Amino acid sequence: MKKVGFYLILSFTTYLLGQFLWFLTVIFEKPIFGDKNLETFFLILVYTFFSVFGIISAIKLYKIEN
Repeated sequence: MKKVGFYLILSFTTYLLGQFLWFLTVIFEKPIFGDKNLETFFLILVYTFFSVFGIISAIKLYKIEN
């Protein structure tokens, strides 16, 4: 159960990081990393990690239940 909690915390932490980064990109007109494409790529990467960690924790939780 500790691994499931770890993956859930990691998942929600990456989601929070993505929301914070997205908020900053909306507030500031200039790109944070100097390039709009790099900024978009980083946001996609953060949300992809969120999805992967969420799926891993869901699978582990399902295996514990069965």
